[in-house]
Amino acid sequence: MNAKRLGAAVGTVALLLALSGCIRMTTDITLHEDNTVSGEIVMAVQEGSGAMMDMTDDELVASMNEDNPADSMTDATVSKYNEDGFVGTRITFKNEPLDKFSGLDGTITREGDTFVFKGAAPDSEEVSQAPPGAVASMSVTFPGAVSDHNGTLEGNTVTWDLLTLTEAPYATGSAIGGGGSSSAATILIIGGFFLLALIIVGVVLLNRRKTTPDDAPEAPAAEA
Repeated sequence: MNAKRLGAAVGTVALLLALSGCIRMTTDITLHEDNTVSGEIVMAVQEGSGAMMDMTDDELVASMNEDNPADSMTDATVSKYNEDGFVGTRITFKNEPLDKFSGLDGTITREGDTFVFKGAAPDSEEVSQAPPGAVASMSVTFPGAVSDHNGTLEGNTVTWDLLTLTEAPYATGSAIGGGGSSSAATILIIGGFFLLALIIVGVVLLNRRKTTPDDAPEAPAAEA
C-alpha cells in the first residue's frame, strides 16, 4: 500500500490555543489486517467556551472542525458529545479503507506484514500555548504486537499526549493478529505434537511386541 497523507484531526489549532477554557480532542483508531481502520474522533470544548468568542459552543466546535474527517469517509457517524462538562462532536467509523482514511496527522504504510505509522512533528510554540486542563491525545491499535514506538504502550495500543510531544510520533506493529507475540506459543504447540507422536509410536511398538511370534503359544505336536 502506498503511503497516504492523512488529514489533521486536531482542527484549527491556532484558534483552540487562544481559548482560556479547556479543550478535549482525542483520536483513537484500530488498524485491521485487511487494510481497514475503525475508531472514533472526539472534538469538544468546555461548556461556555463559545461565549468568550461571541458564539455558541456548537458554532465554536464547528469552526474547529472545518475540515471534518467524516466528509471523506464512506460510512462515518457524527453525533453530539456531552461528557464531563465538555460539549462537541464524536465521529465514529468502522472498516474504512486505510488508503482513503482521513483522521490522523501523518502517514500509515503497510510494509509486508507490518504497519508503520509516522506522525507530523509538533509545533512547540503552539503546544506551549495550550490552555491549562486541555487534553489532546491520539492512539493507534495494531492487529499484532508493537515492535517500536515513542508513545505509551498498553497491549497492542500506542498512545501519545499531543501536548507534551517533543518529536514526531511513530510506531511500528504487526499487521497480522497475534503477530510478533506468538513464537513461544508456536514452539509449545510444535513440542506438544512431537511428544504426542512419540507416545503414539511407543504404544504401537509395545503392541507389536506383545503379538510377536516369539511370545505366541507353541503349536501342539503332531500325532504319530
